[in-house]
Amino acid sequence: MVVWRGEVEREHGEKAFNLDNTELDTPNFFVIASEEVKDIFQSRDPKEILNKPVEIDDIKEAYDDVGMSSEVRNASSRARSLVGGQRNNTRVAIRVSDSSDADFELDVGKGELEEALKRVVASYFEEGGENYPSILIQKMIEADYTGALIKGEEDYVEVVEGLGIAIEDGKTVPTMYSIGEEVEVRVPDQQLKVTRNPMTGGYRERKIEPERPFDRSEIVELSEKSENSIKFVYKRGSFFVVDRFEAERYSEGLDYVR
Repeated sequence: MVVWRGEVEREHGEKAFNLDNTELDTPNFFVIASEEVKDIFQSRDPKEILNKPVEIDDIKEAYDDVGMSSEVRNASSRARSLVGGQRNNTRVAIRVSDSSDADFELDVGKGELEEALKRVVASYFEEGGENYPSILIQKMIEADYTGALIKGEEDYVEVVEGLGIAIEDGKTVPTMYSIGEEVEVRVPDQQLKVTRNPMTGGYRERKIEPERPFDRSEIVELSEKSENSIKFVYKRGSFFVVDRFEAERYSEGLDYVR
């Protein structure tokens, strides 16, 4: 069973449930419910999952529609055809919706969907998962910047230009903001920027001299709008939430951030 944004219950995983209950802008997504994951794979053995042919026609159909808004997706066939361009060049992120250290997949195209889904589910069981997980599939936004807002006594933001892989892997120093009565900013002399190579589907890395990405009003507005810690992407002047989580950092400025 595929569950669309706007219809998610807590049983479909904390990540999807949290995303469905944030008031901030969120890229469109759907969830493959755990019962459907069980029907697809019928195994908890990672090797068997990776090597077994599977039928995911319903998921591919949902993938075709994830680039559309819910209004367009539910419209008539004629209306859908008029905006069919929204389906072009869609790429998605695939993650376990439940709490897990399982691998995730970014920038997945339709032809890569089956193998990417297998890798995520296999990784979940390799990491000790017991019950079949719900899987979150979300439209990717080609990010100008990627980062996280962590709520605390003073809110803390870290951000890099391009994709957030360099932060996740600990390969680079982010631009950092501390948001309290004053906004403190620290921009590193050098940063690793990661982008997707549209020709190969892989990633390109290059060193840059970063500029300050957001002005004071933008970052304060994001801090005030969000009651929870979030991961976000930033594209053409707008923030989009891709994860919401529970975390607190008690600090008194950037000198306390390692």
